[in-house]
Amino acid sequence: MVAAMASYAQTDTSKVLETVFTTGIRAKTNTPVTQYNLGANQLKQVYYGADLPTLLQTTPAVHAYSDNGTGIGYSYFRIRGIDQSRINVTINGVPMNDPENQGTFFNNIADLTSSAQSVQVQRGVGTSGNGTAALGGAVAILTRKPTDTAGAELNLGIGSFGTSRITAEVQTGALNKGLAVYARLSHLATQGFRTHSGSSIASYLMSVSKKSERSVLQFNMWGGDAQSQLAYVGVTRETLDTNRTYNPLVNGERDRFRQHFFQLQYQYQLNNKSSIQTSAYLVKGTAPQFQVYFAAQPYFPYAFFNMPDAILGNDTFTQTDAMVSYRLNQTFAGAFATYAYVTPRFELYTGVHANTFTADHFMETQWMQIVPQGIGPNHRAYFNTGYKQEVSAFVKASKTVGSKLNVFADVQARGAFFQYKAQQQVYTPPPFTAENMEWVFLNPKVGVHYRITQKASAYAMLGQTSREPTRFDYFQDDYATSNTLQSAIKPERVTNGELGFRFVGSKLTMQANLFYMYFSNPIINTGALNAFGYPITTNINQMVRNGIEIDGTWKLGQWIWLTHSSMLSQHTINRLTQYYTDSAFASVGVDYQNTTPSLSPQVIVNQGVRLLPLRYAFVDVNARYVSKQFVDNSSQAIAAIDAYTVLDARLNLDLAPFVGYKVRLSLQATNLLNSAYTAWGNVAAASNIANYDANGQLNASITPLYFVGPPRQLMLTLQWQL
Repeated sequence: MVAAMASYAQTDTSKVLETVFTTGIRAKTNTPVTQYNLGANQLKQVYYGADLPTLLQTTPAVHAYSDNGTGIGYSYFRIRGIDQSRINVTINGVPMNDPENQGTFFNNIADLTSSAQSVQVQRGVGTSGNGTAALGGAVAILTRKPTDTAGAELNLGIGSFGTSRITAEVQTGALNKGLAVYARLSHLATQGFRTHSGSSIASYLMSVSKKSERSVLQFNMWGGDAQSQLAYVGVTRETLDTNRTYNPLVNGERDRFRQHFFQLQYQYQLNNKSSIQTSAYLVKGTAPQFQVYFAAQPYFPYAFFNMPDAILGNDTFTQTDAMVSYRLNQTFAGAFATYAYVTPRFELYTGVHANTFTADHFMETQWMQIVPQGIGPNHRAYFNTGYKQEVSAFVKASKTVGSKLNVFADVQARGAFFQYKAQQQVYTPPPFTAENMEWVFLNPKVGVHYRITQKASAYAMLGQTSREPTRFDYFQDDYATSNTLQSAIKPERVTNGELGFRFVGSKLTMQANLFYMYFSNPIINTGALNAFGYPITTNINQMVRNGIEIDGTWKLGQWIWLTHSSMLSQHTINRLTQYYTDSAFASVGVDYQNTTPSLSPQVIVNQGVRLLPLRYAFVDVNARYVSKQFVDNSSQAIAAIDAYTVLDARLNLDLAPFVGYKVRLSLQATNLLNSAYTAWGNVAAASNIANYDANGQLNASITPLYFVGPPRQLMLTLQWQL
């Protein structure tokens, strides 16, 4: 990079500036953080249409799963057992995590991987980035840039469970005055493996760039319209034994979410050592439909919908069957800027970032079996607005000492601010309030990278970062259910140490690292979900995650490669009080010690082999093992999800030698051996029960619910390039 900056007049300015820009927001290969990088060619070889979580599941320490079993639609992943609300995700530096609840929903931007230039996965606290704190890791995506060469590409895919994919891309090449355009349109659809779990998603991405001698101006826009049948409720093991496609949500529960991102980037090279990069963004999100059916139950009376009882003649009804719609309107705007100063032995990056977010949350009743007097169509039960602002600044510096040692330091100051306002609705008392909240964090990281030989290096890093509670951590619902104080939930903090070794040779490439993560006041999932699928959370005192991770590729010869990634780890909650309900409906606390946090497998292994028998073909086979995990934090045998192994395979054929066009054919086979397994789970609502036996011994139990792993799936894709 230094050499390129020193001679920018002889090189492509856009590539030089892109290198500086990516280094400002991502880690370099000699940055002392644990990382995994996927380039454009690697992404193109392995991608077949499933969302990013499925794509990343063969990288170290990643566990992925989806509601409907296909990987298209609502899909999720964890790094080192840590969920997505604690994983920072950015696209071209734009934060993707929802500012209020800090999660990322990849189904809204389905097929983004088709337009990805690279994906970097950092594990641990990593380097400073924009948006949500990276307690478990960070995923930084860079999209494809317009090129000087014109071209087009068409991908057509068809597969099991009614799955289909259509992707069309075009590069205009260089137009007048340094202008170039890249654009993609996509449509993905699936019926899902589970009953009533289909998705239909349209998405797009467009980039327009203009180059000059020292600068690049680029406008990016991407987004999608996702329509999904809901399948976020698990099922009992007894049900899975008789019907693995069963989905309790079959009464028309569905949602629709639209999300559109707009970004303007400007990069300018001041001289052969310095450059600046600025970016402004705007995100609009709407949920015009999120329908959930409620059968009449004692805990779902009219009062739950903020309505009076229904009186028909002499009869009074206090409850009804109803279909409700949770609605959402979001506006998210922000900007960031980075200054880079680079010399052969010293690099300095400084940056600032600020954004503001507004989200209206409201619920309307779509249908009721028995309608109380005075209740009209689309009765609004509640309406509230969340306001979130964030401002941060960072300084990153690295210094080469001697010929082999590089010293790195990174410090970020970050402030977050939240306000909540609720409107009084018809038939409701004054709504509950939440005090204005603000948090200020200082997140330091230091590390060293030592080049042992031309091929081998080692690194060590120690860092700390903190994260504010989410809106949902406070409310456990879509609105405040009591008057809320900031002090009710403590922010969580992690101290992270990484020690790693890398080797890059002509035949063997590998990385091994040890990690230690100490969490203070962690906010953990209890295992239960609320009515619309959000995990119920609580603070505990401390938690530790540590282990070893390994990944690499070994080229045994021209026609056979071995690939490997694994995590051997231990995740421990030192002390936990879990609450159950006894026969008198009283809350009973049960203490547990040295338990495993929910959904945290201690062993994940991917062992693959690539066969290249012909110059125009290769076959990838990968066996993935995921050890036992638990649906809650008690580590009771009843809460266990069994370990499982699945075998995936992929065949790639380059048909150009036979047809004279750039045509490729690929066949993806997932769960080739048709293993019956469950990938994750949760605790059934109101199933935490405590009973005393004849000897006065307390017996605590739960009802676990499981999400089925799909059977064998096939996906055939035809790619045609012009």
